[in-house]
Amino acid sequence: MAGANTETNVDIRRSNVDAIAVLKVGGQIVDTQEIEFN
Repeated sequence: MAGANTETNVDIRRSNVDAIAVLKVGGQIVDTQEIEFN
């Protein structure tokens, strides 16, 4: 995506043993992924 001014960040929110990775592009949540820690 040439010339695109896109801010991308991933937040990892931990609670107990699970976490949720939240992918944001331009401030909009575009994907979430639950991560299990065994």
